[in-house]
Amino acid sequence: MSNKRIHIPKLKAYYELHDIRCTHCQNKMLAGVQYYAMKTIWVEFSCVGCARGGDVELKEINAILKQFGFNPIRERYVVSK
Repeated sequence: MSNKRIHIPKLKAYYELHDIRCTHCQNKMLAGVQYYAMKTIWVEFSCVGCARGGDVELKEINAILKQFGFNPIRERYVVSK
């Protein structure tokens, strides 16, 4: 596994090895709930240090995980009628 760093500009974070880190305070960002909006599945992230947060499309997170050789996150959401 390489030591490369991948930036996630929409989230103002970067992915390096096993962590998603905040670019502001370098603390870990935790993944929250998946939700469906605007015909897209989103994942909510928030920093444990400075409470900054953001939402990223699930397909973008899965592309990053794929580059590091990890399994993708399965889509789980409830579409209300």
